[in-house]
Amino acid sequence: MVICTQENIMTSVEKDSLIEKYENQGAQVRAWSILPTQVLDFRPSVEKWTIREHLVHLLDADLNAITRARKAIAEPGSPIYAYEEELWTARLAYGQVDLNLVVELFIGLRKLMAQTLKAIKDQDWGKLVYIHPKNGPMDLAAFLKGYIEHVEFHREYIEKLISQGK
Repeated sequence: MVICTQENIMTSVEKDSLIEKYENQGAQVRAWSILPTQVLDFRPSVEKWTIREHLVHLLDADLNAITRARKAIAEPGSPIYAYEEELWTARLAYGQVDLNLVVELFIGLRKLMAQTLKAIKDQDWGKLVYIHPKNGPMDLAAFLKGYIEHVEFHREYIEKLISQGK
């Protein structure tokens, strides 16, 4: 069966593979969270984030994204809000957050979202969109790809910080 999305045509196998990759990124976040404290809290310069801050940011980004995706499923075509990630990092004490809690929430939220996405009928997949204030209509494939890429984007920074913070 083919799933029509705004970005492209996706088969059921491709959809399932994307969902699995999205869900499995929790293992990477867990691996980063158990680094030594001096590595987790290493700050290369005043304006740069620590690994701890990157991990908490990944959770906050997923909290927002999952709310958006669930809104697309429950209320297709609804507008969503944007948030200012730099303000969240500065004002929400990212440096003091319990990383065990961050990891468990990240993994749990991704499992919940994966379960929800797997239950959607293929013919409905491309119809479920939210309206982003800057990016316009976003379907579920764009949501999944975007948040898989988001972890990969932060991986580059985290790996650089690991090598610098040792």
